[in-house]
Amino acid sequence: MRTALFALALILHSAVGSAQGMESGDVVVARVWDVEIMLSEVMTAIYATRPEERASQHPEDLYDQALERLIEGALTYHAAREAGLREDPSVQRRLRLIERQVLSDTYFRQQLSGQIDAALLDARYVAYAAAMAGRRQYHAHHIRTANEAAAIEVKARIDGGESFADVARSLSYPGSSRGGDLGFFDENSMVPEIVSVAAAMAVGSVSEPFHSQYGWHLLSLEAARPAPIVSREEMHNQLAEEAWQDMRTAAIENLRQAAPIARFGRNGEPLVD
Repeated sequence: MRTALFALALILHSAVGSAQGMESGDVVVARVWDVEIMLSEVMTAIYATRPEERASQHPEDLYDQALERLIEGALTYHAAREAGLREDPSVQRRLRLIERQVLSDTYFRQQLSGQIDAALLDARYVAYAAAMAGRRQYHAHHIRTANEAAAIEVKARIDGGESFADVARSLSYPGSSRGGDLGFFDENSMVPEIVSVAAAMAVGSVSEPFHSQYGWHLLSLEAARPAPIVSREEMHNQLAEEAWQDMRTAAIENLRQAAPIARFGRNGEPLVD
C-alpha cells in the first residue's frame, strides 16, 4: 500500500508540478488526533530536501522519513493548541506574517507563471547573446602599490628587464604570490579602471601606472578574446529567474501606483513625503 501511495504521489507531482495542484487527487496518509497529514504534504517535504540527499536514498526511506517528520510536527502542533498558544499575541503576529507571505507567493505564482513561456525565454536569450557579442575578456597580470611613487619605481624595474611576475612576487598585495595573475576577466568581474586600461592595451605590453579607488596599478596584458556566449540550454534557469524577477518587480510597481501607502515614524507619527 505504501509503495502504491508513493508511486501515485510521484505521478501526481510530475503531472501537476505543485502541492497545490495535487489537492484534487490528494489522500490522507496519517492522522494525529484531529490533524490530517496529506500525501501532497509528504511529497512537498521530500522535494524540499537537497537533491543529493534524495538521490542517495531509496524512495521508500525518503517517504518514511518525511512522514515521520510531519507526524512529529502534528504532535507538537496539537500540544501547542491544547496549551492555548494559538491565542498568544506573539504567535498571532507570526501567523499574520506567514499568511501574508503565503498569499503573496500564491498571488505571484498564479499571476505570472503562465507568462514565462519558451517564446519569452527565447527572446531574452537573443537579447543576452546580442549584448555579449560585443564584449571582450582580458587576461592580465597585475601589480598594485600604495602610491604613485611606488608604482613608478616598479615600472622602472620592469622596463629595466625584470619579469613582471617576478616583480609582483617580490611585493605584498592580494595576488602577488601568484605573480599578479588575474586570469580572464571582463567588466562584470573586475574594477572598471583595470578593464578600461586593458581594453586599450596591445597584447604583450605593460601599462603605465594608473589609479583607482584601491590604489595604483600596473598591468601586463597576456591575451584578449571575445567573451564566451553561454548556450540557451545552460542559460535556461537564469533566464527564467531573471524573467520572473523583472515581471514581479513590474507587478509590484503597478500595485504600488494604485495603492494608498501611509508611512509612520518609530513614534507612530505620520511621515510626510
